[in-house]
Amino acid sequence: MTQYKFLLDGMISRYGDLQWRIGEWQQVIGILAMCGNGLHCSATPYDAICNVQGDVIAEVIAEVETHGEHIDDDDKSCWRRMRLVRAWRWGKTDSIALETYAAELVLPIWEQVYPDDLGPRLAITAARDWLDCPCDEHAETAKKAARAAPKGNVDTIPAIASWAAVAALHAANSAYLGNIDTVIGRRAVQAAKMASMDIQPNLNAWMLARISELEEIKQEGE
Repeated sequence: MTQYKFLLDGMISRYGDLQWRIGEWQQVIGILAMCGNGLHCSATPYDAICNVQGDVIAEVIAEVETHGEHIDDDDKSCWRRMRLVRAWRWGKTDSIALETYAAELVLPIWEQVYPDDLGPRLAITAARDWLDCPCDEHAETAKKAARAAPKGNVDTIPAIASWAAVAALHAANSAYLGNIDTVIGRRAVQAAKMASMDIQPNLNAWMLARISELEEIKQEGE
């Protein structure tokens, strides 16, 4: 079964300092413990990026092969042995594009409640414009759109629309900052769940298509 793992630049694990090489088996000793001791991966690329995103930007996405003892969680598994099969460079622009796509998927949720409020749509458009041309002008437009977008105050806005609006705001904010400050697409996924939608298959399909366009990493000796 194909599984995925995100790494930092230099093919280094997000947690710890394990150095990976494509095709070489890695192994841990001791008792396996989820998020404690083991080699971790996920069944889908979206789960994989959610498990590493935070205060750093993952820069490599890898397809992995696993073997032997393992323990499973909802969105990841922990293995005794693992090796990289293929790897690709994943940049900040890819993460921002994913954030923007996720916001687009739930934009109709906001517009069904507030059809005359174009703030979230303008925020997403600004993010798209920056992705097409990441220049200072478009970054400034994204900044203004993020500031003008509804902030999703749940005291005055229905929660389902609130999550959708904040998803759009963060897409524009990410374009302005040139960075991702939270788990990618989390707000959009939450909005979708409240609307009895599941957008994670869409996000995974988008990521797989994106991976097919990325620069594949080739290491010396391959």
